[in-house]
Amino acid sequence: MKKILSIILAIALALSIAASAVAEAPYSEEREKHYEDFAAFSKEHTFSDWATGYIQKFYAYNMQDERLSKDFTLNITREQFCIMAVKVLDKCGFSAKLEKLDSTPFLDTDSYEVAYLYALGIINGKGEGVFDPEGLITREEAACIMTRAIATLTNAGFIAKEENRAAADWAYTDHGEISSWAQAAVYEMSNLGIMTGTDKGFEPKGRLTNEQAVVILLRLFDLCEAPATDEIFDITFADNLNNLIPSEENYLFSPLSIKIAFALLANGADDETKAEISEVLGIEELEKFNLYVDEMMDTYKRSEGIDITIANSVWLNKELTKNEFDGDFEFIATEHYSADVGKVVQSNGVDTINEWVDDKTEGKIERIISRVDFMAALVNATYFKGAWLKEFDEENTAPDIFHNIDNSETEIDFMYQKSSFNYCETENARIVELPYASDVFTLPEGEKTKLDISMYLLLSDEEINVINELDMAKSRLKREIVELTMPKFEITYSMDLAEFLEPLGMEKVFSEGLPYLVEYENMFVNKAVHKAYINVNEKDTEAAGVTAIGVATTAKPPENPKIIELKIDKPFYFAIRDNKTGEVLFMGRYVSAE
Repeated sequence: MKKILSIILAIALALSIAASAVAEAPYSEEREKHYEDFAAFSKEHTFSDWATGYIQKFYAYNMQDERLSKDFTLNITREQFCIMAVKVLDKCGFSAKLEKLDSTPFLDTDSYEVAYLYALGIINGKGEGVFDPEGLITREEAACIMTRAIATLTNAGFIAKEENRAAADWAYTDHGEISSWAQAAVYEMSNLGIMTGTDKGFEPKGRLTNEQAVVILLRLFDLCEAPATDEIFDITFADNLNNLIPSEENYLFSPLSIKIAFALLANGADDETKAEISEVLGIEELEKFNLYVDEMMDTYKRSEGIDITIANSVWLNKELTKNEFDGDFEFIATEHYSADVGKVVQSNGVDTINEWVDDKTEGKIERIISRVDFMAALVNATYFKGAWLKEFDEENTAPDIFHNIDNSETEIDFMYQKSSFNYCETENARIVELPYASDVFTLPEGEKTKLDISMYLLLSDEEINVINELDMAKSRLKREIVELTMPKFEITYSMDLAEFLEPLGMEKVFSEGLPYLVEYENMFVNKAVHKAYINVNEKDTEAAGVTAIGVATTAKPPENPKIIELKIDKPFYFAIRDNKTGEVLFMGRYVSAE
């Protein structure tokens, strides 16, 4: 079984409270207004966690309509589906090319959208003069409708023409339940990534819900070759940090590890320092971010198929301070970060903390400190283990040449597989997505969901903003048959975070600004180190990231099936990302074979 193991370990020697919201981008009034408006929209509408990203996009494109249900989990009617579909076609720019219709051919509905799609040949009636607007749609019927919609858009030049699009060399476990007239459509939609199965198969006779309709229609929108978007994506904290790392050697770091460590630290900071840390990390409100971390930890704890555990602990060196953690800080650390609270002395501190680290990382990182020279410490350990959705066959691994960044060549082992992946080419990079397998699990509210985490490989001759490039390419990624050849690789990297975070604007925390971490103590960060490791091979990926923040006291007063050959035999970027939250677990660049 293909497994991935990633460990994010953050040891931070500090933390308290204030205000927060999750986002990798700097604050903007327009972005904040959108979040507030969508929050209000969410209170009035019901939808599943797995559909949130698509529902937000549906809302952002102003596709909502008073004729649609406010409960997206309900089954969608035939007429409601037509309303949604026409809105999507309009956003594609397609409807402007068609003549308007003044009347409907059906006696039981006067819906313009129904008449419009019927004239295009996308939907059919139930009989002469009968459409059955309140009738429900099965999943296999939806596949047929979507197939006709794609054919219409393809003929009009909105979607690139592909040969043998419906071909499939696999079958759903309930293939026999799919009607013969729907089988080609079901597999075409599956190959394109428009409609996917469930843990029970395709469930062809199951009724299509409103949120499922939103998802497949927005995937159709993404498939259209619309003009390049004018949306400007903010440069993320991960990219800002990545841009400062020298690119002459292989490197790796964990943005999530660093982000959590310094977010916890911000809870012990004064207002000015807190704002400085939040701005660099791309956190809009710290209080909301604390709640977000709590929810993320709980979701990962419940996940099936992919094992992710985020563990935190805070420690006081009782030989350097007789005081306790600030009450507000300790409340946040335990309530929102589920932190263990411990005390150490010089004689047992090293073994105690290292044993905690060793336990929480399944033995992948055995030691993080060598002496107890801190007054306060925070340790964040995130453990990730998952299987490739499509694993590599070891028999296909063979030696080949990697072209290093210094123009030298090295023979190393390359993995190979020919399979269907999300793929696209942008002006700056060729991008392929390698997803990890996740099983369905239940959230506290009883909702069913699954994780959506992938490794992205970006082959580029330029130095690029990796996450920004992924964000801009998201709508262009589509299912292709890719012959992927990539190296097995291993990287170990360490960095002094002060050298990178101070140029980004996080300055005050390294001289003062932490009065709310430990009672009656004014503190500052005097040491911040990050270490990371990754190993990628046919069977699994192992990765570990450690962020160590040392805190000392200060006397200062507080203040489509075509074959695409993708051989990654030269420098490339990689990122392991949670596609639902946008969090980047690991990212780096491989430039020289070793």
